[in-house]
Amino acid sequence: MREELQPGDPERIGPYRVIRPLGSGGMGRVFLGRSAGGRPVAVKVIRADLAADSQFRARFRREVDAARKVNGLYTALVVDADLDGPMPWLATAYVAGPSLAEAVASQGPLPEASVLTLAAGLAEGLAAIHAVGVVHRDLKPANVLLADDGPRVIDFGISRAAEASALTHTGLLVGSPGFMSPEQAEGGEVGSPSDVFSLGAVLVFAATGHGPFGAGPTAALVYRVVHGAPDLDGCPAGCRALIERCLSKEPGQRPAAGDLLAELDDADLAEGWPPVLADREAVRATWERPVTGEVPGIGAEPTVTHPVKPGSGRAPASRSRRRREASRALSLRPVLTATLTQQGSQGVNGVAFSPDGGLLAAADGNGRTYLWDVANGRLAGTLADARSQDVYAVAFGPRGDLLAAADGNGRAYLWDVATGELAGALAGWRSKGVIGVAFSPDGGLLAAADSNGRTYLWDVANGRLAGTLADARSQDVYAVAFGPDGGLLATADGNGRAYVWDVATGRLADALAGSRSKGVIGVAFSPDGGLLAAADGNGRAYLWDVGSGELAGALADPGSRGVNGVAFGPDGGLLAAADCNGCVYLWQLRR
Repeated sequence: MREELQPGDPERIGPYRVIRPLGSGGMGRVFLGRSAGGRPVAVKVIRADLAADSQFRARFRREVDAARKVNGLYTALVVDADLDGPMPWLATAYVAGPSLAEAVASQGPLPEASVLTLAAGLAEGLAAIHAVGVVHRDLKPANVLLADDGPRVIDFGISRAAEASALTHTGLLVGSPGFMSPEQAEGGEVGSPSDVFSLGAVLVFAATGHGPFGAGPTAALVYRVVHGAPDLDGCPAGCRALIERCLSKEPGQRPAAGDLLAELDDADLAEGWPPVLADREAVRATWERPVTGEVPGIGAEPTVTHPVKPGSGRAPASRSRRRREASRALSLRPVLTATLTQQGSQGVNGVAFSPDGGLLAAADGNGRTYLWDVANGRLAGTLADARSQDVYAVAFGPRGDLLAAADGNGRAYLWDVATGELAGALAGWRSKGVIGVAFSPDGGLLAAADSNGRTYLWDVANGRLAGTLADARSQDVYAVAFGPDGGLLATADGNGRAYVWDVATGRLADALAGSRSKGVIGVAFSPDGGLLAAADGNGRAYLWDVGSGELAGALADPGSRGVNGVAFGPDGGLLAAADCNGCVYLWQLRR
């Protein structure tokens, strides 16, 4: 279960605001914190009995100073520390993802491709640690986090400070019996080969679901580590020989981390990661109201994805009937009527009209959302959060009271339009960045387009994941849009296609592509559902006939460098196009 703050827990640790506990271990407790700039960090607070030991503090200082020199892609970097205060602490970069121990417990052993990718990432992480003279000493499944872009090694280089205190502090165990090396188990000299032994043990756990020396009392585990042969049954053939060399009893016979990395150079992150089994995919997400300005959504409890239940949206009209209704001829005569320029803009990424057409929301690369009064073209308000990186898309709720903003930090923010205050946030731990958002017509679902090639459907009432849409050809989903009856959902994809999905069944209904498309970046249905507008990286906005799937027209401005988003006005007569040159073009559609 997710831990919550308890009475007596700190509200702040150094400059970091405490959000919630992440866990505890032999050396202390770990909290999720946020910096003043909104960055998440993991803050480890040292146990009071250890903090009272002056010799421990001196050793801990040396280890932390060494750990701060580590700079590797597959390590959680040390970003801050206070070693002199009454409550010593260490802050590292927060990694959004489960531990290897949690992942295996919830979904079973990892596929072979994922084990090889894990091995390559951990080898590179250990090589970076060893390069500055640090030895991890406690590499185990709980100290390996599975981020979306690869594994991360955490808690490196801080166990040595506790070793000399192990005999005087009851309950303090340095190292994990089933994963420590024979020399560490016997109290001998521990160097980088010890970490390589632990790496081999971790890979056995990842591949089989159990450690190489079984389970049981500490004494039994230590004996097997020192004298017994590892149990490698179930290890894939492609990594078994590598694991055997790592688990050699003699430190000098184990490969160095750098040599392992060179051997695993062909491991493909795209094929072997993230390590999620296709039939048991889990996504971590949360919905909460913010407390004292903090945005929740990091590392919540897992929710298993499933198709949207029939009846969650009205059934779409049959494809044949829509095609018959769409046989009309279109004659479009677009007229440019206005240009809205935002001071300090880094590029307008997306636009959305309010339901009554009175407001136009514009998402900007500077992390802000601008609200424009359509009647007079004046700026009506600005929405911004200190944690925001880039706002890629915006969408009004059907009543106009909520505005969803897709952000590059992997969250979808909800704003109260009347007050300008933050109302909530949605986040999934596998998210690489939310790029598009859309409410269903009844406001019950929020679709979130993600750069991981998936579209997530969230239940707005409870914030739970209702379904996931993905196509094997999908690269990056840049935008989403519901049809007017909620039965269809369009997604814009970086592969140059606009996909149309049946919401009730979760099945693909159509794929629309233009021969000159550089990548579809935005989509929008007309109010009657007859047209689908597609914003394209080639500087054009394409209009598709939804019923027939045929191209009905294309709009382009001579100065356009790429259309980032499109939106229809409430009556279907206006089409807004957001351009990467910092302007919003308004087109009048006449038939």
